[in-house]
Amino acid sequence: MQNNYTYDVAMFRDTFETRFTYLNGFMRNVSRFKTRPAMTDPLSGRRWTYEELNIEANRLAHALRASGVGKMML
Repeated sequence: MQNNYTYDVAMFRDTFETRFTYLNGFMRNVSRFKTRPAMTDPLSGRRWTYEELNIEANRLAHALRASGVGKMML
């Protein structure tokens, strides 16, 4: 018997959070689980906690912004 279920983020949003975005979800995890592992590089074995990953992501975002990268206007 095959299940034909698909993940619907709208159902999650309607049930649990009215302002769900991937950024909000990540920041919620940074707040709740800052010292827990968030990501591991399988090649090097390097691990980042949620707090460390947030710091690295912010560093990248600021470097991109300083280089002139911004939002694309459609």
